[in-house]
Amino acid sequence: MSPSAAAFFGPFLACTDGLVISGTFTLASQSATGTASSAAGTASRARASGTAAEPLLFGPENGIVRRLETLVHEPQPAFNPLVFCGSSGTGKTSLAMLLVDLRAQHLQTTNVFRTTGADFARAASHALETDSVAEYRSRMGRADIVLIDELQRLANRAAPLEELQNRLDGWLRRGSLVVVTMKTLPVETAGLSPGVISRLSAGLCVPLLPPEQATRAALLAHYAEREQLTLSTDARERLVQRTNSTPAFLTAASLRHALLQLAHLSSTNKRPIDEALVDELLADHLPDEKATLRQIVTTVAKHFEISLSALKGDCRQRNLVMARGVVVHLARQLTSASFATIGELLGKRDHTTILHSARKIVELIDLDPELRQHVEHLRQQLTATEVHR
Repeated sequence: MSPSAAAFFGPFLACTDGLVISGTFTLASQSATGTASSAAGTASRARASGTAAEPLLFGPENGIVRRLETLVHEPQPAFNPLVFCGSSGTGKTSLAMLLVDLRAQHLQTTNVFRTTGADFARAASHALETDSVAEYRSRMGRADIVLIDELQRLANRAAPLEELQNRLDGWLRRGSLVVVTMKTLPVETAGLSPGVISRLSAGLCVPLLPPEQATRAALLAHYAEREQLTLSTDARERLVQRTNSTPAFLTAASLRHALLQLAHLSSTNKRPIDEALVDELLADHLPDEKATLRQIVTTVAKHFEISLSALKGDCRQRNLVMARGVVVHLARQLTSASFATIGELLGKRDHTTILHSARKIVELIDLDPELRQHVEHLRQQLTATEVHR
């Protein structure tokens, strides 16, 4: 941590019994219903058209976010750019949008430039092709606040990355607050230029974590109260637990959606929201485990550019052994499949072979940052596939 960051976060990090560390809290825009106060949860925000924005709800695993609220009220933010990183469902986009809104309210400005990595790349390419670069740069350069969502979409796009580097220099010289969201930290994102990485890393990079079980429980209580739903204690525990055999609703959005589904089931069947009803809902959400295992094998083979027959075959080449280990690791993370079941899928290998592979790949992941990044990318890709299946 830099000296300036240490000075800024020092009082927060020293706190062990206050709201931020041990409890939950909200962030809200001035137009949002409610105030920033003790509440449940993790990041979630309703942006229904024509309605007031719902406050963002955070748990202690993301407690450092609470300190960021003061940044947007400073004449010149202590950290710029602000970069939020995390997997889908952690609330990074909602948080970025809220801080941009708070900054705009504080400055009383509407001069906000909002874009995504993909849109930035398309606009930059179009400006170059139509010889309208000067107009394009002038329009962006006047922004008091900049939001770039999913900046990783610019990876391996040389011309747009060079343009972004130049725009970042201009915005930072002007004192415009730049807020960025990404899947991973800039330095861990393959395909970004060194110039863009250095400029993003010179600000403040904040990894966001999924809500832990205690936070999910608080979130559930918040949403149940808001929807005026009564849940039995067993039902609440069943919804927020995470086991190898049942999926948890791991994000604020999925918990909220689950409650709406339970409310519908309860009303339609005239039944209380108890553990039995939650089990019915969970059963509907359980993916076909064999289909998930097949998807893992196919996705890993495609990612490492090897054939399915080679992956399942007897060849002991290093890249094939490593890929098989990744399949085993992801299968154990994303399903409840036994070692024997996974071995059957990987060319009828025995339980002991798969167990050894599972242990070995964990060691390799710990030692090899590049492999760790590959595995995390595959995990996120497969998780997203399950969500949208």
